[in-house]
Amino acid sequence: MADNLKKKTFAELMAEFETIVLDMEQGSRPFEECTALFEKGMAIQKELLKRLEEGKQKIAVLDDVSDEPSEPAFMENPDEGA
Repeated sequence: MADNLKKKTFAELMAEFETIVLDMEQGSRPFEECTALFEKGMAIQKELLKRLEEGKQKIAVLDDVSDEPSEPAFMENPDEGA
């Protein structure tokens, strides 16, 4: 199942997760189906959280890069120290 989840987009996984949650909230499924849906939902949740964490790390790296000066410090004030 994990390989199948990795092929789907984040939006597809969210939609599938929401469908599972809504289906389980209705309470019309037999116990066995509910446990299978719960297991599938947990696998999807794990994949979604993993992707969110990866995205968070990428943003942190990009944010760190954007905080760096665009020119080396010795180039900022060429008249100083002369």
